[in-house]
Amino acid sequence: GPPRAPAAPGVFEVAQGTRPLLAGAAHFADAREADFRDAASADTLAGKTRRLAERNTRQDTLWPVFALLLGAVLLANWVLTGGGGAP
Repeated sequence: GPPRAPAAPGVFEVAQGTRPLLAGAAHFADAREADFRDAASADTLAGKTRRLAERNTRQDTLWPVFALLLGAVLLANWVLTGGGGAP
């Protein structure tokens, strides 16, 4: 038959034949929490991912400094190695 939630709190295992598929533990504070008959998957983040990303992201204000520093290092390397010309 279909898998059912354990009747009592504790450790349980779901197996297919002799091969274990899942080991877990369950504890239900309320008997209504143990009723999974109407359970279904739900995507609660649909349409919210962009807003969440914007809220949890902050702009790096030092990126121009790093870009100028990288340019200066590249220019110094080019000058110190002879300007890229053949010796």
